[in-house]
Amino acid sequence: MRHEAFTLSAANGRRPQIPPGFAHGVQTPADDAEWTNPIPAPCTPSAGGGLPHDGPLVGIAWPMQKAGAAPILRYRSPDMAA
Repeated sequence: MRHEAFTLSAANGRRPQIPPGFAHGVQTPADDAEWTNPIPAPCTPSAGGGLPHDGPLVGIAWPMQKAGAAPILRYRSPDMAA
């Protein structure tokens, strides 16, 4: 599995296009950041899936994760928090 990392800000106006079915995650240093991802059809929670952010399959060294500090996570669906 591979990943891409981007710095997004109001100043640079970058907006990645995430195709349907692609896993994605967002990390922010701000408590009040907003992220929206337009979807082409109504959400069907039973059709969704996910990967744990720190799972071995993902293999991402999140840049703002401090050693020993637990991240604050917000999941799209409650079943991902398990």
